Amino acid sequence: LVAPFTGADLMRVPAINHVFNIRASYGDEAEKIVQHLTTLGTQRIAVLWSNNGFGKDGLSGVQKALEKRGKKIYANAPIEQNASDTDRAVAALHDTRPEVIIMITAGAPTVSFIKAYNKVRKGMQFYTLSVMGNQATLRALGADGVGVVVTTVVPFPWDMTHPLAREYRAAMFKAGYGNNVSFLGLESYINAKVLVEALRQSGKDITRRKFVDTLATMKRVDLGGFTVAFSKESRQGSRYVGLAIVSPGEKFTK
Repeated sequence: LVAPFTGADLMRVPAINHVFNIRASYGDEAEKIVQHLTTLGTQRIAVLWSNNGFGKDGLSGVQKALEKRGKKIYANAPIEQNASDTDRAVAALHDTRPEVIIMITAGAPTVSFIKAYNKVRKGMQFYTLSVMGNQATLRALGADGVGVVVTTVVPFPWDMTHPLAREYRAAMFKAGYGNNVSFLGLESYINAKVLVEALRQSGKDITRRKFVDTLATMKRVDLGGFTVAFSKESRQGSRYVGLAIVSPGEKFTK
């Protein structure tokens, strides 16, 4: 299994021999957000988390990142995946007057909570994980999405100076999909390049065992400004995490 679309620790700890993760973990994404916020001097950091394994995984990541810096989560509230308890979650966090809210959510809860919170208090700064960074969510949020900060597990696809981003965009334009450039698209492009490189390094007469062994010993493959590396002990190919902000017109800026 190469490049599962999840940052869950379940797929990483302990390492599973035949599972090769490329995207950073939810813990890595939480660490990036906390590092950024604490550098800014933010004190009252609240967390909204989906009441499921994904949400609990992300909540734990935020806790660990804050504890590493001698801090604690200021306030937190769960929300059901169907967003049926949005008003309760909004009230629970709004009453504590946080400075920022980190959202460990995806899909309906993300959209519902931001829209509802903006009705009771304008100007709240929301931080979300990479799973939010898709056009469907941006479209659903509309104007309420402007200013939301999103973690990214790949470089900025529209970066004119990044070699891999330029290569990806060129491939998309050549294929006739130049208007469909996205974070998910670049992630898929990276995953495909890693898979092909592993096949190339495996040589002729490839077997499943040979392919797994090749991936397990793939050390620091530079794909053009984005490196991936595995080892016998680690099945985590990259820990890259960046930040992007939602701008008007359902777009992202760095």
